[in-house]
Amino acid sequence: MPVVPTIPGRYDKEIRDIRNKMIALGLNETLSYILLNDKEVYNFIDDEFEAVKLLDPMSEDRNTLRYSIIPSLFKIYEYNVARENNDVSIFEIGKGFYKHGEQYGEDLKLCVLMSGVFYTGINNKKEADFYILKGIVEELLESLGFQNRYSFTLPKNVQKDFHPRSNC
Repeated sequence: MPVVPTIPGRYDKEIRDIRNKMIALGLNETLSYILLNDKEVYNFIDDEFEAVKLLDPMSEDRNTLRYSIIPSLFKIYEYNVARENNDVSIFEIGKGFYKHGEQYGEDLKLCVLMSGVFYTGINNKKEADFYILKGIVEELLESLGFQNRYSFTLPKNVQKDFHPRSNC
């Protein structure tokens, strides 16, 4: 058999590094459908885009490609809360799809959802809040080599859905 040198893909390695870091920080990975109901595609976002609908969907519940991972994670959250599990710390790395005019596109996205108690160690637990999530994001960015090259800014219009006391 001939010996052929191979070069490992950098793209896949970075995704694996992100996945491993998020798991090491105490979050659980989820995998959800990329198909949503067309009424859910615009939930939790203000971006300007056209939804990508399927021409012949098998079900009306799943007739559109998702733009954001947030609606998918929120469904997982609702499923857990319905079963009295309020301590949810999950993430997903997946694609979002969009259309601008005649141009179709897709983006790789990372989304995190946390609620209830977050376990930061063996006997150490805290209520999940903005500062825990900010710390996770900082750890991830620094592990990827972005130390001192990022900042956190508040958007001009924060959606009501993202307020900690909203009833979504």
